[in-house]
Amino acid sequence: MIRRVSPREAEANTEIEFILEGENLFELGELERVEIAGRDVPVQYSGVDSNELAYVGVFVPPDMPAGSTGMVFFYENYAAEFPVNINRVDDGGDEGRQAILRDLSPREGEIDSEFDLYLEGENFYELGELVGVSIDGVDLEVLEYDVESDEDIWVYVYMPYETPLGQQRITFYFENGEFRQPFTVSEPDGEIPIEILIGGGVLVLGGMGVTSAVLIRRAINKNKQTRDRSKKPLPDYRFEVQEDPGVQTVRPERSSLTLDWDLTFEVEGDPGEQNIAASGNQLIADE
Repeated sequence: MIRRVSPREAEANTEIEFILEGENLFELGELERVEIAGRDVPVQYSGVDSNELAYVGVFVPPDMPAGSTGMVFFYENYAAEFPVNINRVDDGGDEGRQAILRDLSPREGEIDSEFDLYLEGENFYELGELVGVSIDGVDLEVLEYDVESDEDIWVYVYMPYETPLGQQRITFYFENGEFRQPFTVSEPDGEIPIEILIGGGVLVLGGMGVTSAVLIRRAINKNKQTRDRSKKPLPDYRFEVQEDPGVQTVRPERSSLTLDWDLTFEVEGDPGEQNIAASGNQLIADE
């Protein structure tokens, strides 16, 4: 049940986010539409942050009548009406042009990846320069972007490892405005390939003779641009190798992802302590 909505006023010809507070909000189902003054208004985005908190972003049309009226949120399993006051601002010609985001695609992406984002809407020339892009407080690296027209923007970003997984909100910050949209953050599908290099050679996982430094790295994705990510080091791992080491398991944990790499080491003499340390986007194991 929705108990409270804020704010209770909005301006015509603007986008506004309403915060909904209540109980058991996960039971609402999908948001189907929003009415203001008996008219359907464009829903820009919506989501449920918790069982007590949800949000809805709508665009209030420029011809929406001013004054106090009703606003209705229609969900799959529930509907709630609240009063809202609509204010009107004089057009003022071109000075009154409001940038509007109609659509964002895609609405999902993988951590540690680079991908394109396409924004469609109106009056994008009013936004000015793109200042930044973030997801739940984590900044994405903007590699390139272009305001291709007054209705289209292209943004090419890198999403770092530490971006929170699941249903989030992505925010685009411009000089003269900002847009927020739902966005799903996921991990890469399948196993992450591993290469083991000794000197100039590459070995597959399995039995191997090791008497000197071993370099372990993620296999390069040939379809992805290579960039320096040394500022995002991997964590350190330490393990003890006995005279008959058998199978060693290195288990790096990041977010909810756990990878098991089974490495067999044959060590001559007293192996001592083995240490795997992070070096940029590589792991280096030394005796």
